Amino acid sequence: ANMAIQDAVGSVRKSESRVSGDGAFAYVYAAMRILSQEYDTVMVVSHSKCSEGDQFLINNSIFDPYYQRHLGLDQISSAGLMANMYMSKYGISEEQAAKVVVKNRKNGVNNPYAHLQKEVSIDEVLNSPMLAYPLKELDFPPYSDGAVAMLLTNKENAKKYTDTPVWLKGYASCTDAYYLGHRTMTDLIGLELAAKEAYKMAGINDPVKDLDVAEVFDAFSAHELMIYEALGLCEKGGGGKFIDSGESQIDGSIPVNPSGGVLSSNVAMANGLVRVAEI
Repeated sequence: ANMAIQDAVGSVRKSESRVSGDGAFAYVYAAMRILSQEYDTVMVVSHSKCSEGDQFLINNSIFDPYYQRHLGLDQISSAGLMANMYMSKYGISEEQAAKVVVKNRKNGVNNPYAHLQKEVSIDEVLNSPMLAYPLKELDFPPYSDGAVAMLLTNKENAKKYTDTPVWLKGYASCTDAYYLGHRTMTDLIGLELAAKEAYKMAGINDPVKDLDVAEVFDAFSAHELMIYEALGLCEKGGGGKFIDSGESQIDGSIPVNPSGGVLSSNVAMANGLVRVAEI
């Protein structure tokens, strides 16, 4: 990472941390360094070039080599397992999942930084090739190349850089079980717990009323429906009805992924920071 950005940003011989796992973790780490008063201003950079690697081999390698890797699991097959269990449990239709794709791809048309800038219809999503039941090709994001950089600074310096600073009010993280068999595959428990902690820190009592917009990691179509529920935007199992209501549309009460989300641009390892930057 340093050989790609050090000269460009003038960070030679300056304090540096690399391999944060995802841009969002680097963002929070940078905030912690500032809150510790060790630094006043921190640059966070995340980049990825998915076009230069075999994505199946990369994704398959994250699974346990003794129990799961030899099954051929990757991002697509594991997503199919999760979507099948979730949609079966809560009665979510393939059409409702497809509406997420239609929404996000439509939003991506208006984002000059989006990888995919073409609208799709529900029929096009449903009739695209099956990859991992019940998910089709268009239920998944593309593999994208990209980069994102952000400056974080303390309260005293913020207004030196801009008249409209964006404040970080709350954050939290929670990691679910490593093995798929140890997880509750129909609910995003880790996200639910993290959201509650972040809301508490930010003083958010009712996310439906208090949130204006949300940028989330929509790894596949039904995943965004699960995220609605974990964030408290609707009841458990209510993700399908929530997308039907139009509330997550760009002109709805709480737009979700107005940038087009990951379904329009999937810059692996940088997606978390991209979500923050899009806000």
